[in-house]
Amino acid sequence: MPQLKKKITTKEINATLDTIYHDEAGKKIDMKIQKAERRNSRKILIGLIIFFGLIFSVSWLGILFFSRLGGADNLKLEIAGNKKAVAGADMEYEIKYKNNEDAPLASSEIGLYLPKTFVLSSSTPLLDDKNIFKIGTLKAGYGGSIKISGKFFAAEGEKQILQAVLSYKPSNFNSTFQKVSKLEVEIFGSVFDGSLDGPDKVSVGSEAEYELTYKNKSDEAMEGLAVLAVLPADFIISTSTPAIDKNNRWSLGKLEAQAEGTIKIKGSFGSGAKGSEYISFKLGTVGSDNVFLSLIEKKATTEVIGGDFITSLIINGSSGNATIRWGKPLNYSITYKNEGKETLYDVELIMNITALPKASGQSILNWPSLINANNGKVSGETIAWTKKEISGLGQIKSGEQGTIDFNVDLISKPASLSYKDYKIDSVLETKIGRIGNLSVAKKMQANKITIYVDSDAELASQARYYNDGNAMVGSGPLPPKVGQKTAYKIYWTITNSMHELENITVSADLGKNSVFSNGSAEAGTAALDSSLKKVQWTLNRLPTSVNSISASFDVAITPEATDVGNVLNLLENITLSAKDKSTGGTITISAGNETTALPEDPYVTVGGKVMN
Repeated sequence: MPQLKKKITTKEINATLDTIYHDEAGKKIDMKIQKAERRNSRKILIGLIIFFGLIFSVSWLGILFFSRLGGADNLKLEIAGNKKAVAGADMEYEIKYKNNEDAPLASSEIGLYLPKTFVLSSSTPLLDDKNIFKIGTLKAGYGGSIKISGKFFAAEGEKQILQAVLSYKPSNFNSTFQKVSKLEVEIFGSVFDGSLDGPDKVSVGSEAEYELTYKNKSDEAMEGLAVLAVLPADFIISTSTPAIDKNNRWSLGKLEAQAEGTIKIKGSFGSGAKGSEYISFKLGTVGSDNVFLSLIEKKATTEVIGGDFITSLIINGSSGNATIRWGKPLNYSITYKNEGKETLYDVELIMNITALPKASGQSILNWPSLINANNGKVSGETIAWTKKEISGLGQIKSGEQGTIDFNVDLISKPASLSYKDYKIDSVLETKIGRIGNLSVAKKMQANKITIYVDSDAELASQARYYNDGNAMVGSGPLPPKVGQKTAYKIYWTITNSMHELENITVSADLGKNSVFSNGSAEAGTAALDSSLKKVQWTLNRLPTSVNSISASFDVAITPEATDVGNVLNLLENITLSAKDKSTGGTITISAGNETTALPEDPYVTVGGKVMN
């Protein structure tokens, strides 16, 4: 029997539509509003994309256009002048610029980048201390020039680059563009002439003399001249006319037109020298950054006939010049070896030590501290070893070698603060009585080592709860208690008088429970470093006019139950690091740790162990 279909009423249809077009709260949904919101959002999004796309495109078109402008021929920048120069002669160059565009250029300036070998004497118009000339607005069709003069201090054949950079902002544009011009200049001669004479051959220990002659060929006087000697490490100077300074330089000062001069040095090659040795003398001037700038360089080559007996001297682990702090030991190590075929007899080793200056005859070496394991014979500041002290020196067969060690301390502080430049010169001398069956009475020297004494800087560190006047500068319970905060004041003081210090840092690691706050300093900055685990006090320099300077800050702890009965570290590895401007040495001073025991605070007597 067929199933009859049920008739759907209007009421049921409306009920179904109500279910579709009403939300869960029974509120009718406004479909027109929803549709309008979607359409408006889409329009806004499309509009923003188009807007930013236009900005991006215009920006890149502008950059592309003005980048081409910066490199185009219509913006003129050139350096005019001789492409060949005579070292020491006055040279003139002109930097020409012109804006051939239709629009002005804003914020225009020209920077000159000159090689260090070019010593600028004048400029028109005047440049600032960075060799920059500020033009400002450069109108369309306008230009100008900068004229400079100076001297090249460079060796013949070298090529030097002069560079000019024009920086500017095109009208209605906020970016800076540049145009660059360069000129390469070759050095093909010098206003000075000279020659260097020396021996073609010499044996180790024998005297060698080198003589430099020089002449100012120009028609004008030259000032600020100097000569630099580049010597082999094994060459020991005995005499110099005129006197040579510690940097192997002679200051000539002013030399008149057509004037001449000579420099002579005498010395010998040490036991380590062998084969071709090269000596160079450079005449020029010392630049502002202490770099030597040459006008001429003269060279000599000497063939050194090597010795059979090779010696070396090491002081504090170094075979070259070094620095040392007051009160520290000088550890000497002398090695020797017979590299010849013949047996050497009656060898004597002499250590000549010269500690200067001497205040009232007192040496800066603490000779009673001398540890002389090989029983060298001491006379003044000389120690000698013969076959009496070391039996093996009586006869040294081919291939045999030996070592002599000794050490001596510096005195704890300078004898007089009126002296500034203390140093210790050490030269090892060797005497050989006989080589095989041939009596030679040969005398040789090894290279001199100079140890410069660093400044008398000191670092004092204190952790305090009370200051020197017995006023409370800390807070919280003493001794420290579990769960309660106790704060302490840390004082750091640097004292110094001999040499200026540079790049000074006092640093310390925070203890496990330590919290830093309230850093202050008389100069520089006392604060946490980027790791937030280290305290640092930094200063650029400390001149000798300031003998003492301080910093302070707070360190707080809140002990835990596991700390009961223990003394806690507030700061660990307290260290000062500084460069001695006079010696060039690095001064490092360790001040240990600061703890809750507060040993530097005389007013605290309860101890520093954590209590419950």
